Amino acid sequence: MEQLYDWFVIVNPHANAGKALKQWNAFSAYFDKHQISYYAAITQSMSDAQASISKAIDQGYYRFAIVGGDGTLHHFINQIMLLPEQVRSRMYFGILPVGTGNDFLKSMKLSSKASKVIARFKKPEFKAVDIGLASYADGSVRYFLNVAGAGFDALVAKDVNISKAKGNGGILVYLKYLIKHLFNYKPEEIKIKAKEYEKTSAYLTVLIGNGSYAGGGMLLVPGAKPDDGLFHITLIKKISPWKVIFNIYKLYSGNILQIKQASQLVTKELYLSSTENVPVQLDGEDGGHLPVKLSIQPLAIKIVVAN
Repeated sequence: MEQLYDWFVIVNPHANAGKALKQWNAFSAYFDKHQISYYAAITQSMSDAQASISKAIDQGYYRFAIVGGDGTLHHFINQIMLLPEQVRSRMYFGILPVGTGNDFLKSMKLSSKASKVIARFKKPEFKAVDIGLASYADGSVRYFLNVAGAGFDALVAKDVNISKAKGNGGILVYLKYLIKHLFNYKPEEIKIKAKEYEKTSAYLTVLIGNGSYAGGGMLLVPGAKPDDGLFHITLIKKISPWKVIFNIYKLYSGNILQIKQASQLVTKELYLSSTENVPVQLDGEDGGHLPVKLSIQPLAIKIVVAN
């Protein structure tokens, strides 16, 4: 069965605390304005989205638009990375952001205005970007597009996601749980092993950046670029909660490395392990626990560019 429309649109109606469907109704007018035909799949669950993507590919679609936030993007990427390379290489997608963070767009320096993005759909220009691969001891794998983390930030992400599921999201919610866990999280010993670096220490968090922004606009991994074939890793050792709070402006300004306990590593691959049950997050989604091997998949997908 051949495709009937120019674009296949995946809509996550639960994104942005349930406001995404209303926003999509406004976005659809731009498709009509630019005479771009589309089929919109309003997905009610992740399995529903996966089934819609599989059906679209079977019908010959290679152009996708994603209506959602960073979490929606994460699950879309994990679906298409399962495809054979010869299929995936023909695909590209545009991002119509409705999430609370939209950190990957910031990392890519792309427009968050749906009108600009959809205008590019008529004659799309795209850019190839890297993908992060997380490989676990049981043989399972997961992919991430923006930032992964081990330790403190994974607990923050877990609580933020629970809050979002109840209809409460936004930067203030992230800050609420950031402060909460600063006072109750005990940094665990994490072993970091890479070609350029090997060390074991008590880390508050280890942030692995394919992109540079996370947490709703915090520039946590300065220098990370999604198309340079490298991870930039921000390492933060055990630190006083009050010192983090007094320096919180540095998390937004890109000056995080001015904090004495923070340092950075640049590499293509690393292995994280611990004798403790240290949680992991991938693009703000549950990523299980250590140990995990993280590696770059260079220029694995194509994204429509709209500045």
